[in-house]
Amino acid sequence: MLFGAIATVMLVFVLGQWFRLLYRGALRKRKHRTFLLVMAALSCLSIPYGTILGIFTFMVLQRPAAKKLFEQGGHSKPATARSQTTPQR
Repeated sequence: MLFGAIATVMLVFVLGQWFRLLYRGALRKRKHRTFLLVMAALSCLSIPYGTILGIFTFMVLQRPAAKKLFEQGGHSKPATARSQTTPQR
């Protein structure tokens, strides 16, 4: 009985870590938007912080700019850096 409980807790922990790594990789590469939406829904089950994170994830992933980034596969134009030089007097 005790062994089964410990094994179940360890399995849940390992699966949670595995999904977290997948979630982070998909978010960084801007791929698999549907997977990220599913993970956001599952995150909502963890009250209160997971719910807040899940809701904000839904809000961000529904933006047109985010949809466009995921359609492009994460390839966007690089931001131009402003000149760091100070004007001469």
